[in-house]
Amino acid sequence: LGDLAWAAREAVSPLERLEHGLHPAVSFLVMPIFALANAGVAIDLGRVTHPVALAVALGLVIGKPLGIFVMCRLAVRMGLARLPAGVSWKYLFAAGCLGGIGFTMAIFVAGLAFPEDQAPALLAAAKIGTLVGSVVSAIVGAGLIFWSAKDD
Repeated sequence: LGDLAWAAREAVSPLERLEHGLHPAVSFLVMPIFALANAGVAIDLGRVTHPVALAVALGLVIGKPLGIFVMCRLAVRMGLARLPAGVSWKYLFAAGCLGGIGFTMAIFVAGLAFPEDQAPALLAAAKIGTLVGSVVSAIVGAGLIFWSAKDD
């Protein structure tokens, strides 16, 4: 058994083992910190109630899931697509909620809509709205997936 365990371990290269071992830390710690630092999001909770922040957050939390779900439903109804085996509409809606995490593109669009040299306060509000909307979308989407899995 010892020889078999050694052979199984040696079948994977050291680089692959290292990559697999670092993946959780990089995915859940390093990348989010990098994204926040690169986006230049100043955490100012006073801006959360700004109309632009609320609009961006609601767009991510409600608009993106609704758009994804409705367009998928329409594509299936028109015969352009079909649901994969084992995927229900509950899962598709939950995946649509996870689509609201679109942090990078939302920050990019906010930068185009509110140039920093012309509207720094609006850009800051849009960035905090993006952060809040992305976090809420992640929590809601993950919760819906866990809830849907319990029903199956």
